[in-house]
Amino acid sequence: MSQPSESQRNNPSRSHTASEKFPDEATWQPTTDLLKTSFDALASLRLTVALLGMGVFIVLAGTLGQVDRDVWDVIHDYFRMDLSEDYNVLFSFSLFDRLYHIPKPVTWIDLKILFPKSFFEGQKVPKELLSDMFAPARLISSLVLGLLMSSMVWLIPMRDKKRQWGIFAACTVTLALLCAKKGGFWFPKGWTIGALMAVNLLAAHLIRFKVQAKGTRLWAGFGVIALGVLVTMAVISSGSNKADSNMKLLEISGTPSGGTYKLTVDYPFGDSFSDEFAYDATSADIENKLRQHEGLENLEVTTKEGDPPNVIHQFVFDKDAEEIPNLNVDITQLTGGTPAKS
Repeated sequence: MSQPSESQRNNPSRSHTASEKFPDEATWQPTTDLLKTSFDALASLRLTVALLGMGVFIVLAGTLGQVDRDVWDVIHDYFRMDLSEDYNVLFSFSLFDRLYHIPKPVTWIDLKILFPKSFFEGQKVPKELLSDMFAPARLISSLVLGLLMSSMVWLIPMRDKKRQWGIFAACTVTLALLCAKKGGFWFPKGWTIGALMAVNLLAAHLIRFKVQAKGTRLWAGFGVIALGVLVTMAVISSGSNKADSNMKLLEISGTPSGGTYKLTVDYPFGDSFSDEFAYDATSADIENKLRQHEGLENLEVTTKEGDPPNVIHQFVFDKDAEEIPNLNVDITQLTGGTPAKS
């Protein structure tokens, strides 16, 4: 057995071994296992299939939601996250304001949209179909949705399958009861699902795919990718339909006899302006009133010929503007007639 050297006897602190100074691999093993498990879950093919299924469902919900709602309202509520909030609130001293203005990644889906009027051959949808928590249609649809949403439990890698089945059953019952009680459920928006798909794809590439090219071939590949990105951006920014995209139509159908309608010019990533107009407002009246708002100084409103007695107002926005707004119409104060937009 070797004896301590003279320097070690004079300096006892140096006699510690390297294993005493630095933790061995076993110390870091739990953290390594946790990271590996997390990346494996993010790159899982099961997650890919689940996200694809969720994407199909949100498209179905958005399609059915257009039965009683405007297409742009459905797109805003079911697919997009509102990034146009006033970012000055981020510097506010009110924590409530900061939390309230955080873009919401989920949307509320009502069970009623799953039973559109077309299912009943032109008849009225029975009120008792979904009005009561214990209505058969409401219970069955809630149970099916609870099963589908609880299936996400199987994305979690667990060795104890009995415990996993127990968690799955508990989640199914809880979600089904909540769905039946509230008459709807929260579901990820389209942008949320798309972001998760991107994370899933990146994680899969990081774990399963290895870069084999080196040197010139590697940099040539990066160059081709960069060129493709630039070409794609150029095509999008100079789309062939840009000339027509700055035009919107507002049609007054029927024969309105009085009242007013509220017209909102809504920028997807900016402000919105609302004005009320009389039922018989002319294109010049609409144009003069809207031109008072910032960004609408070059707005042109003209009247097109429509099928009598319909009146069509054509809105032509500044084609050089960074974004073209949408038109939203509120007809609650209008007597007779039905405004529609496109």
